[in-house]
Amino acid sequence: MENREIEVRFLEIDKEDLIAKIKALGGHDEGETMLEEIIFRPSDGSWYNCGKFIRLRDDTRKVVISYKHRKESLSDSLNNVDEIEIEVNSFENAKLIIENMGFTAQRFQQKLRHSFLIDGTVIDIDTWPNVPPYIEIESDSEENIKSIAERLGFDWSKVVFKGAGSILEEYYQISIKNLTYFTFNKIC
Repeated sequence: MENREIEVRFLEIDKEDLIAKIKALGGHDEGETMLEEIIFRPSDGSWYNCGKFIRLRDDTRKVVISYKHRKESLSDSLNNVDEIEIEVNSFENAKLIIENMGFTAQRFQQKLRHSFLIDGTVIDIDTWPNVPPYIEIESDSEENIKSIAERLGFDWSKVVFKGAGSILEEYYQISIKNLTYFTFNKIC
């Protein structure tokens, strides 16, 4: 079964102002947590330039393995990412399984994420190392996303459909594909 991720981003937001707007709209604060992730690709390099990867994420509440495939031909679309996720109970054991399946850890990364829910729509404020905070709005429909964006005062002409990796490279000149560590303590 194919799962489609429907999300958009708005860059360089005022985090405190946005949190106040979300709360004023009745948004439920899900809390802020540090996400620790490893991005994996096949050892033979076959997925390197085709938008596919495996992500292992620990957000202190749960550990999730995700397969993601960003469709470049749909880069100006809300639902351009296939995503399949499964929750697991051990970060270290999941890492060993992925590695034993022939995948190599390409990058270790961290981001601070503050999450909210409004009317079934997930709003994440992400802060990466050396990058201004931005908002990600994810829902089950384009209409819901546009409605929340409008209610929060965002100009739809400034929407960004690109994924985090492309944003870091294109907007902030961070060559994420060439980094082994992209954490708050280590970038190399």
